[in-house]
This record gives sequence, C-alpha cells and structure tokens, in this order.
Amino acid sequence: MAYWILATYTRPSTDTAWFSPSADIVTKVNEYKDSGKIVHYEIKESDNQLNQYIKIGFSDIAESLNFKDEPVVEANETARIAYGEANPVSWNVEDREEVEPTI
Repeated sequence: MAYWILATYTRPSTDTAWFSPSADIVTKVNEYKDSGKIVHYEIKESDNQLNQYIKIGFSDIAESLNFKDEPVVEANETARIAYGEANPVSWNVEDREEVEPTI
C-alpha cells in the first residue's frame, strides 16, 4: 500500500517565484520513480496560482523515510527553508500515510 506525502506551498502573489529544486534532487526523484520506490509524483498549481501542491506516493513508509535521509534530499530541505525565510513563501508538509490526498 502506498505511503502519501502532500506538500502545499503558498505565496502572496505571482511576483514571488516558487522554490526550484536543484538538478540533483530532480535526478534523485527520477531514480526513485524509475525503481518503483515512488509510485506517484504530481505537481499542481491552484487556479489563482498562489498555491502549489506536490503529491508523492511512495511504495511504502520505509522508502519515504529512506528518501528523507538521502543527503541530496536533506540539502534540498535546507535550501527550501532558506528560500522560504528570504521570500514570502510558506509551506506545510503532511504525511497522509495510506490515505491518498486530493489536489
């Protein structure tokens, strides 16, 4: 059964860019997708373009935890926090466990 994560990012206006992950994190996500460790990956923006949703379905909780422990993922988290502190972008990350979120 898949293990679901939903990240929601909010910005005050479209003048503020979304955080852009590094090429290394994109490569790591693709590696997990290609190996079946990530079974679903979706990015969606709200109609007003002020919210961005990233929904990830991992094959199980262990793979979710392994992903979080990857050095490139930890570096991305540090960069994302710094970006959020320097720009008016807030976020919320929810572990939805076995309940697939709707975006």
